[in-house]
Amino acid sequence: MRIFSNENAFVKLLVILYFVIAAIEVATELVSFKPMLFILKPLVLINLMLLYGYSSTQRDLLFFVAILFLLITKMYAIQNSEQMLFLGIIAFFFHRVVMIYYIFKLIKLKYYIPSLIAMIPFLFFFLLFIVTYQ
Repeated sequence: MRIFSNENAFVKLLVILYFVIAAIEVATELVSFKPMLFILKPLVLINLMLLYGYSSTQRDLLFFVAILFLLITKMYAIQNSEQMLFLGIIAFFFHRVVMIYYIFKLIKLKYYIPSLIAMIPFLFFFLLFIVTYQ
């Protein structure tokens, strides 16, 4: 049994829901209401995964893995402790590694040197943070 007459209507609903949740999340961030942030931050990313899953003709597991790491990062970033922030940065690092690999896989680069040069500042600041944290 189908709830929507076609898939396009469901995708439109997901897009509207995404922007509504994002707007509420921004308002919640402004007033720093943390209990609501614990609900809204995962909802935005889960909605994004649903939107990708229903609207994309080619679904890739790497996208879901990258969004999962981003979800972990956001949940750790809500906390105010240094340990949680450190774990969030590690999850963010894995998110970026998966996203870079996913993008390389999609665009099929011939020359990796310019991309590797572009990653040096990110890796430098990440390693600098890791060294200074300990």
